[in-house]
Amino acid sequence: MIAKALKGLDLKTIGWSLRSFDTVKRNPEKIAARIIDKIGPGNIVLMHDTSRGAALVLEQLLISCWQKKLVPVTLDELLKD
Repeated sequence: MIAKALKGLDLKTIGWSLRSFDTVKRNPEKIAARIIDKIGPGNIVLMHDTSRGAALVLEQLLISCWQKKLVPVTLDELLKD
């Protein structure tokens, strides 16, 4: 039913390739470390903006991406290719 509704609205479903488990784990440093250990080109990271420490996790993730020479992009930019 969801797929039919999305098609009718000309929307796409998007999955993630790297889950942060930020709704299960509570320690922002551990969440960030889990993502950073596995992040690579083309990953779509699932994170929730309502999780405690989300801003800290995102900051650490962006710094790590910069250090690894990975360029974060929006889904629109990623899926364009």
